[in-house]
Amino acid sequence: MKIQSTIPQMQREVYENGPISTTLLIYEDLFNYGGGIYVHTAGDVVAGHAMRIVGWGHEEDGHLFWICQNQWTTDWGEDGYIRIRAGEANIDTWGVSCEPDLDFV
Repeated sequence: MKIQSTIPQMQREVYENGPISTTLLIYEDLFNYGGGIYVHTAGDVVAGHAMRIVGWGHEEDGHLFWICQNQWTTDWGEDGYIRIRAGEANIDTWGVSCEPDLDFV
């Protein structure tokens, strides 16, 4: 298991090895996310949650955002995905990736 604790480490891991797991805070307004870059605007924290970071991009103004896969069905967000601005809801506090430690014959 590898733990990445900086944005560059998280980006490198996604680029080199694929998706990583992360946690974030769920605010009330996240339940109504329907697309675009998520930035928390209203509501209290209601829970913690885990998602997979599958990629990233940059907004026109240069802000980094993460592309995450959620498990709330494809009816939520952007076909089950969310683009969330870096730094929002503690999304990039850390990421975890695992590599199997097994030899297959």
